[in-house]
Amino acid sequence: MKKIIASLTVATSILISSSLPAYAYDFSLPIYKKGTRHEDIIQIQKALKEEGVLNIRNVTDYYGNLTESAVKSFQQRYGLLVDGIAGKQTINKMESLGLIDDSNTSYQASNQIVFSKSIYEKGDRHEEVAYIQKALKKAGTFNFYKITNYYGTITEKAVKDFQRKYGLLVDGIVGPNTIKKMRSLGLFNDVQTYTSRRGYRRYGEYLDWWTQVKGSLVNWYDILTIRDLDTGITFKVKVTGGSHHADVEPLTVKDAQALKKAWGGTYSWIRRAVVVYTKGRAIAASMNGMPHAGVDNKPSRVWVNWRSGGYGAGTNYDTVKGNGFDGHVCLHFKNSRTHSSNRIDEGHQTQVKRAAGLIK
Repeated sequence: MKKIIASLTVATSILISSSLPAYAYDFSLPIYKKGTRHEDIIQIQKALKEEGVLNIRNVTDYYGNLTESAVKSFQQRYGLLVDGIAGKQTINKMESLGLIDDSNTSYQASNQIVFSKSIYEKGDRHEEVAYIQKALKKAGTFNFYKITNYYGTITEKAVKDFQRKYGLLVDGIVGPNTIKKMRSLGLFNDVQTYTSRRGYRRYGEYLDWWTQVKGSLVNWYDILTIRDLDTGITFKVKVTGGSHHADVEPLTVKDAQALKKAWGGTYSWIRRAVVVYTKGRAIAASMNGMPHAGVDNKPSRVWVNWRSGGYGAGTNYDTVKGNGFDGHVCLHFKNSRTHSSNRIDEGHQTQVKRAAGLIK
């Protein structure tokens, strides 16, 4: 009988333990509100920072006005009771979004970034340029009012000033020696990338195309990382046009194949929820999977007699060559519109909300 009870006890404990989150954080209090000082608040503030609703330099153990306001914004975003109190419902939502774990930081330190290029120089447009600019800003040589992914004259001058300051070859090019010096000075330590210790953030920020995305986070010729929300398949695209929304093309044949796989192995006009990763941000978006309005084996922006997606004769809107993909696909964000009819596509907007975690 004792053996049976012992077996049941072990089996029960296995079932219980297997249902717990892998990185569950054990909160000590039932609620956290304005005026509370507790070490658990550090975890709450980290979650709010990752969600993009708390804009502070360093997290603390104090629940003040800024934390209360950020909690209200978080609650409003996810349809919770808006009272500014972090209770069970709010914390459960944070955990379900993967915003809380038992690690020391919610972000992967940029000190561990593996740069994808050997050198960065004037004229480059790449998401990793943003990390370099942030490092230069910390070093006091980059004073431009915003961080971008473009390596222009201002960035080149800032690099030269940095190199001169630390006795490096002054050529305005960020190569292995310059990056090594930046690492040794800890200039990447607080730079946050879009990857967490458990991989990509599941949901993106619900940002307006016209006021928050276009021309700042997403520009023509940017290279973006796309993750399909439901399958988790990722691929890279290049922004090749668009004003009312972004027109994008897979960067390589491999990326085109990954896109097709995410759509079930066939190109389709079906809208899917995706998360866009660029400049250290994760942005909720929607994409269709049908290449259209272009031909891969013809020069870009010339008149052609046939274009993909049933578009017939017209200007060839295919810019990225050799990717085995005829034309481009549409990438929509909150409040973006169609090009021809200038209307909000409700199908895309629904998927954008899914990508933000606002609806299922």
